Amino acid sequence: MALTKVHNRMIQDAAANVVDFGADPTGATDSTIAVQAAMDASDLVYIPNGTFIVDGLVTTQANSIFGVGVLKLEANASSDYVLNLANDSCSVDGIVIDGNRAGHSTYAGRGEGLRITSNYSVITNVTSQNQPIGSFANSFYIDTSASYTIIENCRSFNAGYSGCRNRGNFTTIKSFVGINWEQKGINCDASADSFIVDGAYLTSTSANSGMDNLLVDAGVGNEVKYFYAKNVYAVGPENAINGNCTKVAYSTNSFYENCVFTHTNAAIDTLRVQAYANYSVTLKNSTFSRTINYDQNVSSLLYMENCVVGLDGGAAVTHCVDDNIVDRVIIKGCTFRNFIAGAIKLEDAAQYVSVDDTDFIAHSTATSATIFTTDSAPEAG
Repeated sequence: MALTKVHNRMIQDAAANVVDFGADPTGATDSTIAVQAAMDASDLVYIPNGTFIVDGLVTTQANSIFGVGVLKLEANASSDYVLNLANDSCSVDGIVIDGNRAGHSTYAGRGEGLRITSNYSVITNVTSQNQPIGSFANSFYIDTSASYTIIENCRSFNAGYSGCRNRGNFTTIKSFVGINWEQKGINCDASADSFIVDGAYLTSTSANSGMDNLLVDAGVGNEVKYFYAKNVYAVGPENAINGNCTKVAYSTNSFYENCVFTHTNAAIDTLRVQAYANYSVTLKNSTFSRTINYDQNVSSLLYMENCVVGLDGGAAVTHCVDDNIVDRVIIKGCTFRNFIAGAIKLEDAAQYVSVDDTDFIAHSTATSATIFTTDSAPEAG
């Protein structure tokens, strides 16, 4: 009896294996046409073990792309991305997206790894790495046209700009690792009703200006209505020329819980709150190794509970909280360390200050440190 070889594509409702469409798992030849054909032919697409050289893949339906293989950008490619999710309800799981930084002596495109330009995308267990260095070369990029994106258990290594750049609405990032990005670990730089980061480890050894582990800055005329960061551990950036461990600006309500932001680099702020749009900033159960700096800000409320500012035995800082125009300051159960002038500086006196069950431990070199320094005394709580 004769036997016929059966391919995945011959079985109804089976995932399309890109190798069956002619993709080369050795990385010796370009697989763009083959992988694109598999994506066009089936909503389920399997990327098996191997390295597949591609350039500018785009979904044409609600694809679910999964596997263990590597989609690697063609050397000196001109496309803006490795993979663009252009249809609603796409998902990607398990694969590696490689920007092939070493293979680009010249580069004409944006260099993004995974681009999301649609709604209801779910990205899980994906590694995106080695994007070419450039101002658009993000490991993960969520466009302004995207809403309700979930990125979970994903990793970014050696992003050319940001580990994950969000410009979409209602984006949630969970259990994210971002290491050795050039400018930003995670950033949101467009208007959004909400932006949530729940679980992240962020650090970089790059030495650039304007570096931020976690940045929310919607920009002039824009607004992030609700920003929530929980279980974020960020280190440095220790070699940054300037920047912040974390910064929030043009965000109406910002909330940090169970976070650690730590660095020894005196050129950066631990937390910077900036730029005229914040209604409230809430900090709970979090540690900030050096200064919390309010800059050009008209926040109505700073609420801190069970937080530590300044590490035991850490470097001296002028102030733990350097404040510029906060109407109300409420502090409960916190510890402030290593200040040499004052724990909290109120440049433009707050209308109301309440401090309860809080420890103030000046640096050992301080000779005349006080709890508050201010131009005029606020109303005590």
